[in-house]
Amino acid sequence: MFLYNADWSGEVRDYQRGCVPSHRLFGLAEMTKLGHAASICPCPPRFAKYTKNPLRWRLYQAIYATWHRRRFDALIATHEAAALPLLLLKRIGLLRTPVLVIGVALLHPRNLRGVRKLLWRWLLPRAEMIVSYASAQVDWLASEFSLDRNRLAFVPLGVDTEFFSERRAETIAAENGSLSAAYCISVGTNEGKDFATLLAALPESIRLTIVTDDHNAGLIERSTDYACRRDRIEMLQNVPIERLRTLYRDAAVHIIPLLESRFSSGQTVLLENMAMGKTVIVSDTSAVRDYLGLSETAIVVQPGDVTQMREHIAGAIGDPIRCRAVGTRAAAEVREKYSALATAGKIEVLLQAIVNSR
Repeated sequence: MFLYNADWSGEVRDYQRGCVPSHRLFGLAEMTKLGHAASICPCPPRFAKYTKNPLRWRLYQAIYATWHRRRFDALIATHEAAALPLLLLKRIGLLRTPVLVIGVALLHPRNLRGVRKLLWRWLLPRAEMIVSYASAQVDWLASEFSLDRNRLAFVPLGVDTEFFSERRAETIAAENGSLSAAYCISVGTNEGKDFATLLAALPESIRLTIVTDDHNAGLIERSTDYACRRDRIEMLQNVPIERLRTLYRDAAVHIIPLLESRFSSGQTVLLENMAMGKTVIVSDTSAVRDYLGLSETAIVVQPGDVTQMREHIAGAIGDPIRCRAVGTRAAAEVREKYSALATAGKIEVLLQAIVNSR
């Protein structure tokens, strides 16, 4: 059973209609393809008004999983927040089904101090396995929460290489017209983004589209660099995934400016663009370092280096042949190593080991 931060049935229906990529389900679709009976928590209509609140949903979901525990060999919490009530039920002895937790923001500063840290140190040992999307996080998790290394694993994130692909990009171009390649794009929706460096580095005459959240939008709007370049910058929020894919396709270059942080940031957007054969300029941080490979599949800059970022943006725009070569290598790398099916296969191996050990 897959457990989510909120009622995910709408996302499942959107995936079945072909409107969203499979990685939005965090492996549910791929586990089914691998031959497993994978399911989510149903939400009866009479409970819908109570479970719209994410906290209530997570509690209801955990109770459902406990009540129907004999139906499931394992529970997969797709975010540590979804795992919290499960681990509490395991701690007090009401649930014995193995739990695999995908840790996304366990190492966020808010979880590393005070009562939150004490709570996680008490509950995380009840998880049979904790998966991270960055290899560096394994040692940090072991240290911060006193966890057994045997219960920690690095599994690379994977993306839907059918929804995001060079072939799909060409199809979109044929339907909507030729590539404009008239602007750069930057997409990011958490505190790990460094839009201040990007705004300071943006070369003259280059247009930029930023897709972000309220937190980052507020920081951008207060920036003097944004005020000086406002006529060349478009800022968007709450963009549907199909439109976002078109924005990826039309952009000359995708720029992912990152701050060094110990929680996951930038990985999904990086792999989506690489899968489409786009040239990506990305900050070299521990969150994404595992995905950059030995060959040149992206253009890497040092975090916070305005001069280097400006030079690479200008260089990429001025050298489309190199851009195409980088994009082609990137798409091949993602197909080979970072598909959603490959990630599900690695999770499957971990789950099998957990179940067999019981």
